[in-house]
Amino acid sequence: MRILFAPDYPDREMYALSAIMHRLGYTATRRVEDAFDAAMLWRDATVIQAPAMLESVAARAPVLNLHCLDIGKTRVEAEFRAIFGYDSLVDPRTYEGLCIRKANENARRLDTVVKCPIEEPDDTFVYQKLIDATVDGVQIEYRVPVVLGEIPIVYRVGTDLPGDGPLKARRRLPPQPIEPETVFDVEERRRLLDFAARMSLDVGDLDVLRARADGRLYVLDANRTPAGFGMLNPFNWRMDARARALDALAESFDRRLRAHVAGYARPDADTDAGAAPPLA
Repeated sequence: MRILFAPDYPDREMYALSAIMHRLGYTATRRVEDAFDAAMLWRDATVIQAPAMLESVAARAPVLNLHCLDIGKTRVEAEFRAIFGYDSLVDPRTYEGLCIRKANENARRLDTVVKCPIEEPDDTFVYQKLIDATVDGVQIEYRVPVVLGEIPIVYRVGTDLPGDGPLKARRRLPPQPIEPETVFDVEERRRLLDFAARMSLDVGDLDVLRARADGRLYVLDANRTPAGFGMLNPFNWRMDARARALDALAESFDRRLRAHVAGYARPDADTDAGAAPPLA
């Protein structure tokens, strides 16, 4: 299989998609003139614009994440509330207690715990509930990959419960790949996939917590260019766990993408123009 990427492509080995494509023997192109099986909007930024070229490509081949243009915290919160019916963000002027101040943009690593109420909050940040998701004294976070309407695997990550100061200083335990049904019931998995659909996230990751107090799920982040699989090993993967996760991701991506390409309903399907390229 060959995938057309625009405006950028996953050119770093840390990206999960780069590892998946290497595992599958897929190739990439940035030239629309080349033969390809599918396309993907790719730029490692919070808010982006889709190149007009990709809109044209969508007339003859699937374009993954084409409409996933804003993954900022404010957008994530709006779609989370629409699906789950409750909030993760607070008004720092009236909320009492500790919360997490986060940049609206992803991957800024500026998250820090602050005490509310705050008389003059910084409107370039959002303020999120400090959610206790501890099990036996360890804060449990779930990284949830989404692959074309499927959750193939979940990474269970243990960290310290956030305290005063920056979150990036917390200790992180090696992730454990687990089957989705062992941590989320059928309805929860449906809601997570509905959330991804509302975000137009065909392929990416969600960051999820389960509150200790009432068992509710909270989707804190969505990421269309997930990383963590590179040689620098920021996730602190154990190699057997990394291999298991990558096996599940690659199998799901290959199966779901091939089915998506084969079943793609082109708007111009009744004409001879713009026929989709053949499967490799």
